[in-house]
Amino acid sequence: MVNEGANSRRVTAPLTLALGAMAATAPFSMDAYLPALPAIAAEFGVSAQVVQLSLSACLLGLGIGQLVAGPLGDRYGRRIPMLIGAALYIVASLGCAVSPDAGMLIAFRGLQGLGGAVGLVLSRAVVRDIATGNTATRLYSQMAAVSSAAPVVAPIAGALLIGTAGWRAVFVGAAVVSALSAAAALLMGGAGPGGTVAAGLLMPAVSPTRRFVSSDSHADPPGRAHRR
Repeated sequence: MVNEGANSRRVTAPLTLALGAMAATAPFSMDAYLPALPAIAAEFGVSAQVVQLSLSACLLGLGIGQLVAGPLGDRYGRRIPMLIGAALYIVASLGCAVSPDAGMLIAFRGLQGLGGAVGLVLSRAVVRDIATGNTATRLYSQMAAVSSAAPVVAPIAGALLIGTAGWRAVFVGAAVVSALSAAAALLMGGAGPGGTVAAGLLMPAVSPTRRFVSSDSHADPPGRAHRR
């Protein structure tokens, strides 16, 4: 039987916020630069329809990424895919920031969506690793609250960045947010009460059979209880 109280102690508010921020990274990247579409089209000398392809590319990468992130997380654990996804998102965001033409921007936007999908999927998978029952329900709700704020906050934050530093600053900001949220989730997931792993982020994937055997390995061997 799962000790839900123990799981509750392992789930902290900062960890919830970090996981929610990771899940919100992809929606943020889609909405934050929307106010800059006319400026991007003017700078590159292309039509608005061409620049809008960068949004389609991001959505395509996001869809493909969600198909592969889950199986990779189950096969290799959460840590390595999350690190790779965050690194891909950061590099792609910086690539968007220095893109010399619309074609490069569209390509990097596709990679950005691909990297953002990993955090979107695996941040929710971590909940399954660390919580059950009411604790999991509460954690999913809290993460959803953080994620749902992204479409509201992103255009406002994007407009402020565009007004002060230009549209390229939006992608630099996205890279910074992704780096901070991923680092926070990984670090806070590394240590729980009594030295346990709070979020499963540092553990490789474990099959259900192996997990069952591992948990039973701490039980008393046959006959030992009778000798006490």
